Amino acid sequence: MVTGTARAGTLEDGTEVSIHPIGLKARVRGLQVHSSPVQATHAGLRTAINLAGIERDDLARGMVVVSDPEIAAASILDTRLQMLKSAPMLESGSRVRLLVGTAEVMAVAEVVGQEHLLPGETAWVQLRTDQPISAFPTDRFILRRESPVETLGGGEILDPWAPRARRKNHPRIADELGALDGGDTRVFLARAGLAGLDAACARRRGIEGGVLLGDRLLHPDAVTELASHIQTQLKAWHQAHPLAPGAPRRELTAGALQALTERSWGDLFQQLHDEGVIVLEGPRMRLADFEIVLDPAQEAARTELMAALKGAQLEGLKYADTVTAHPDLLHLLLGDGTAVRVGDQILSGPALTVLVQQVRDFLVAETRMLPADFKAMTGLSRRHAIPLLEWLDGAKVTTRSGDGRIAGSQ
Repeated sequence: MVTGTARAGTLEDGTEVSIHPIGLKARVRGLQVHSSPVQATHAGLRTAINLAGIERDDLARGMVVVSDPEIAAASILDTRLQMLKSAPMLESGSRVRLLVGTAEVMAVAEVVGQEHLLPGETAWVQLRTDQPISAFPTDRFILRRESPVETLGGGEILDPWAPRARRKNHPRIADELGALDGGDTRVFLARAGLAGLDAACARRRGIEGGVLLGDRLLHPDAVTELASHIQTQLKAWHQAHPLAPGAPRRELTAGALQALTERSWGDLFQQLHDEGVIVLEGPRMRLADFEIVLDPAQEAARTELMAALKGAQLEGLKYADTVTAHPDLLHLLLGDGTAVRVGDQILSGPALTVLVQQVRDFLVAETRMLPADFKAMTGLSRRHAIPLLEWLDGAKVTTRSGDGRIAGSQ
């Protein structure tokens, strides 16, 4: 049995746990509160735990039993430190002894925005420990000199998973810790950057507020930055592809959006669509105020391509050749139905409309159509007729039986 005080949450008999900071796994095989067996214990109770799968000699004072496998041990902690009036001056960068709960580790104390701390002063201090410890926001701590051992002061842990404090970032870090100390837990989201935090991490940090995108919670400023990034990327796309009806969504998930999951950027696209900033059209998207405007040369090319499609009739033009010669223009014509891809060919949309009506009229009059009837109607060879028949089937205009006869689709 190991004994200690439950600090947070609930622990049940049979739960798999981790031992911080050594990372060993074990399973709870019995719980006692005041020497009486219980099925579960909760924060504040003095608890004895029987751990299966671990030896008592593996454990030491200061270790913590953790039931959440996602909780990481801490090695960089942002704190608010209150110096004792009788304490000696603390130089920034000094080695100190840090006491949290029953754990005692050595650490480097970096005073944020100051070179030293005088007796009685209060300041933001980042503590970087020699070895990881288990610590959580609002935990209290004591700081002592390395040698001779003398208490310097104590305070509260604000962020036990902090990024390292670079000197150039001290002003921003001071602002963040001031906000965090005042109860603004969205600071954790700001520190998470554009990736945000998953729901479990946000819950462990007690975060209130933020913007939920898919399975990530983000700071409002991060959402604004991502939205601006999307608009900038779309503007650049429209400039590079002035005839394209929109950008493929996945083209915009590079760069800043790589920090998000697919569900998250999908929600962000939908949010911008609902706000009227962008327009979602199937797999493509565009800025809401974007319009395709052809210049004289592009208009001439469009007229020439439409004439070529009309001249090719139902045989059409080769897709590979056409997309190579007029990539953006072809996508424009495919998008508005002026052109239609049938197999490896590009056909005139109006010509296909006429054919569809002819086939339907024939089937109303005759009920069934033989392949020879279709050939007589279109004048197409077998090589061109088969892809067209498959297209008619796919468009649910026709359906074919095993002997090749053509009927109307129900």
